[in-house]
Amino acid sequence: MPEGQATEREDGDDLPVVRTEIVEFDPVARDLAVLRHQLRGVAYDLTARADEEAARRDRRFCVSLRTRLDDVKAETKADLLKRTRAIDEAYRLIRAAILEVEKPIDDQIKAKERAEEERREAERQAIAARQKAMRAAMLEAFTAASVPPGVKKAAHLRAERERIIAIDTGAAYGDMQPEADDLRSAVLEALTGRITEAEAVEAEQAALAQQRAEQEAERQRLDAERKQREQEDAARRAEEDKRRAEEQARLDAEAKRLADERADFERQQAEQREREAAEQRRKDEEARAEAERKEAAAQEEREAAAAAERQRQAEELRRSEERFERANRVAAQALPMLACLRAWRDADYCVGDSAKREKVQDERDRILDSLEDVEFAPPADA
Repeated sequence: MPEGQATEREDGDDLPVVRTEIVEFDPVARDLAVLRHQLRGVAYDLTARADEEAARRDRRFCVSLRTRLDDVKAETKADLLKRTRAIDEAYRLIRAAILEVEKPIDDQIKAKERAEEERREAERQAIAARQKAMRAAMLEAFTAASVPPGVKKAAHLRAERERIIAIDTGAAYGDMQPEADDLRSAVLEALTGRITEAEAVEAEQAALAQQRAEQEAERQRLDAERKQREQEDAARRAEEDKRRAEEQARLDAEAKRLADERADFERQQAEQREREAAEQRRKDEEARAEAERKEAAAQEEREAAAAAERQRQAEELRRSEERFERANRVAAQALPMLACLRAWRDADYCVGDSAKREKVQDERDRILDSLEDVEFAPPADA
């Protein structure tokens, strides 16, 4: 877009300018508004050369607007990034200075809080230790009778119960008397149950002693009967063993005869299997030789096919290299033409600067003269 036109376009009050909070983008937005105003209702007839040139010129101006917008964006973000880094550095310095003042005060407060907490913890531990010692003493005093049933006789357990009842918990445990009374009640309840169990065990033991005496007499009678039966059984087993030994000798002789016959039969079978195996090995060797011959013939055919494929690929590679070389020659010859076209385009853009336009036209004519001697290569498929 030629210089000076942007300022003239800014004077239009009815232009629809895209407004944003980023004022750095406003110049680009105003130029865009002017372009949209100029192109309102425009329809290009690209079959006409003038309209096609106008369409391309307008597209180039749009590209230049996008490029300017990208440049403004990069510059604006760079400035913001510098300010953000400056803010972070200032924040870090001021925060460090605040902490220098705050830390000694905070350390003193925390030290006092730790001392208070340590004092309270020491008091708690002292109370807990005293209560633990008192409970241990109560357990030792109240649980002397807490033994498995039967270890002590019922009379001894009743004496323990009377001893525990006689303990003065108020004088012995002071402010822990309620806990001591509760523990004593629980122990007395358990002790009463153990006394009942002990009495039941003693009665049961007496009954068991009587029962064991009766059982011992019955056992002795049964032992006498058992010994008599064992003697009779021994005589019968001796007779039976003699009869089984004679029968076993007869069976052993018969088994030896059968084993000899089976050994002779297996020998004959083994000789027959060896003859059959030798015949099978001969047939297998002939089949293997035939298979190797066929495989060798197939391998020769595969190698011939592979050689033909390699030759075809080499020919294809040679043709590809020739096409690539022709394409490079065409590209080298097209570079002067491209430079000429660019010079022609630049001459069109220099409408307002006659000196620059004449300089560009001279360059264009020089390139056209140099193209008269260029020989263009034929197409790749020619």
